[in-house]
Amino acid sequence: DKEIVDTKGIAVVDCSWAKLDQTPIATLKASHGRLLPFLVAANPINYGRPCQLSCVEAIAATMYIVGYRELAEHYLNKFSWGHSFIDLNKELLDIYAKCKDSKSVIAAQNEYLDKERKLQEEQRNKSVFPPSDSSEDEDNI
Repeated sequence: DKEIVDTKGIAVVDCSWAKLDQTPIATLKASHGRLLPFLVAANPINYGRPCQLSCVEAIAATMYIVGYRELAEHYLNKFSWGHSFIDLNKELLDIYAKCKDSKSVIAAQNEYLDKERKLQEEQRNKSVFPPSDSSEDEDNI
């Protein structure tokens, strides 16, 4: 999408997440409409919430993904919390930036999310305490 950004620019829908259902997004006449892939917000209102980026985070993410990392940082540096966005999402932004098209971005996103789900599941399944039926440990006390 770098060519699209270079020739057409980018735009964001500026609306409150609380009023998203009331925003007539379907009426937009976007010739190259895109949704950003999974990223985590760093803005103070939605910090840590996935997919609830501020407009500047959306612009910076787009710029970063298509290869304008310095420009992304330029926009984010206008905000005291701006550097946190790239810090939180660096791994994902770098993954998405290596993708060749929107299909590969979606595939990379899904692969990342599946990997993270599996890691979380493994963490939950790990026992922090030794099994209660272990008499071997009791003999060593």
